[in-house]
Amino acid sequence: MNVEHLMTRDVEVCTPDSTLTDAAMIMWRRDCGIVPVVKPGTRDLVGVVTDRDVCMAAATRHASTDDLFVRDLIGGKVYTVGQSDSVRAAAHRMAEAQVRRIPVVDRTGTLQGILSLNDIALTAEKSDRRGEALPTYTDAMGVLKAVSAHRLPAPVPVAELTRVQVTASTGEMT
Repeated sequence: MNVEHLMTRDVEVCTPDSTLTDAAMIMWRRDCGIVPVVKPGTRDLVGVVTDRDVCMAAATRHASTDDLFVRDLIGGKVYTVGQSDSVRAAAHRMAEAQVRRIPVVDRTGTLQGILSLNDIALTAEKSDRRGEALPTYTDAMGVLKAVSAHRLPAPVPVAELTRVQVTASTGEMT
């Protein structure tokens, strides 16, 4: 089965000049967690903004989403798949990139849709036969496991932290 059979085609987009409020409202209207970012007046993909991006930007910059712009969040590598890619290949790409949703583009980088882990999971069959056209539960769980892996070392539990006192005059720690 190819990506074009599972992807969402009717995708609402924003531009780099959109505010984070604009992007969040698209997510609210469309019940999704990602908005592709395209060059103004085109469907040429330049990035993506996620619900997590919006929340983290607002919280860490102590600013209203009305005052923050999508252009300030995009710039990293954008992982994509093609319409004719197999769903299994797309699932592997999602696992590799640790993303739950991935833009689908044509050969020129023009946005065609979005493929989500939900699309894969809802289509998966209870089978481990690798020759089947449909993704299996094992495929879907493999992507979920990879996406869910922690990217940073686990934080030290508070109970294991020790109290450190610094003497102001000498800078000595005890």
